[in-house]
Amino acid sequence: MRGTVLIVEDDPCQRRLYRLLLEDAGFQVETATQGAQALEMLARDPVDLVLLDLHLPVMDGRECATRLRASGLPIPVVLMSSDWEVHNVAEEVHAAGVLPKPFAAHELLEMVNPYGMAA
Repeated sequence: MRGTVLIVEDDPCQRRLYRLLLEDAGFQVETATQGAQALEMLARDPVDLVLLDLHLPVMDGRECATRLRASGLPIPVVLMSSDWEVHNVAEEVHAAGVLPKPFAAHELLEMVNPYGMAA
């Protein structure tokens, strides 16, 4: 079994696409639509990687990543966004990587594959 990825994305079409791509590649996938929901899920059941959209309702990706880091959970985060600011935010929150939207399926898999083995 490959690792578990949490996709935090408010757009249902994008969330479904990412889920299908990752499940087809053998990953176990969980999803959340908001940052607070993601943090609650991670506190109960940590994952191998978080794919985190930068622009989310209520709690954005920056705040979610900051709170995740403050929690002490050593979970790598990859930020996703079409916003040019994503690289600056990734550096600020010590993200493991960035996926600038739109991205191709192979780019998603290349980013996620290093986290493919469950701990």
